[in-house]
Amino acid sequence: MLFGIEIKSGPGAVPEMTRFQLDKSDCDAILNEMANFKAPAYVIHAQVLQVWHGPTTGHKTAGLWWTDPYRMGVHFENVFARSDEKRLAVNYNRKAFEDISTLAAEITNTNGHALLQRYQNEGSPTIYDITVRKKKKVRKKKKVKKKKKSRKKKPKKKAAKKANKARGSARH
Repeated sequence: MLFGIEIKSGPGAVPEMTRFQLDKSDCDAILNEMANFKAPAYVIHAQVLQVWHGPTTGHKTAGLWWTDPYRMGVHFENVFARSDEKRLAVNYNRKAFEDISTLAAEITNTNGHALLQRYQNEGSPTIYDITVRKKKKVRKKKKVKKKKKSRKKKPKKKAAKKANKARGSARH
């Protein structure tokens, strides 16, 4: 076996992302499969969009990008806990990925052996470091200005209505 292919999908296009996020468990699965097969893996991100075909929906692949675990390691940014989940996620710089159109050349220029040789020489790469955590943004509390109470008493509504009626009847 020369290499494996791990496909991850989501609605985002890599060029439009600020960073690429992957669950830590997905990262671990990639590394475990590489160890099981004793071969490296290319990681492909598929941009999958939901499309409406009344009365049901379907899915459409809108774009594909690829990377390998060594590039992921180079472009690793941090590990963080998503606010809505207990699972950890890993951020990568989007520069780790290339358009799918370049993958064929990557494989055929070396008969598919370059990634395998690197894996055999270097072993499994480190694709994240659990100790590099994303810093949480500290929100500063806004100071609320208290409105000063005016010392003048506002006229009561009933008194104002009577005064308006009196003015109105005096004009006629």
